[in-house]
Amino acid sequence: MKRSILLPIIFLLFAGTSFYCHPKKVNPDHLTGKLVINGACGQYVVQVVSGSIDPKRIASSWTDTFSHITYTNVFRVANSCTFGGEGVAKDQLFTFTIPDPGPVQDCFLCQIYVPTPPVSTPVTNVQVLK
Repeated sequence: MKRSILLPIIFLLFAGTSFYCHPKKVNPDHLTGKLVINGACGQYVVQVVSGSIDPKRIASSWTDTFSHITYTNVFRVANSCTFGGEGVAKDQLFTFTIPDPGPVQDCFLCQIYVPTPPVSTPVTNVQVLK
């Protein structure tokens, strides 16, 4: 009698341990960035915080002529039409990938001047980190 009760309990314990929460791991193909400028008219500047990126895709050092802050490893988001809908706030960290080729821009943007780095890079698969 005890054996017939004990076996289902042991089974449930082992089955239950496979459902515990795993910490969210960042995919090695993903980069981690920080949105340092969220300017008018879709002018976004991302600073690469971690991950391996082709040096041609970033400005190793760039100074914002409005704020006089110098940033390292930054780029202007090339696909601001789609990036704007991702919900990333200024100074927020997020993961992303760089597609090759990038998405096609298919929206109108105004022409208000916002200083941005000379290098632009498309981003996709944006996941905000909490």
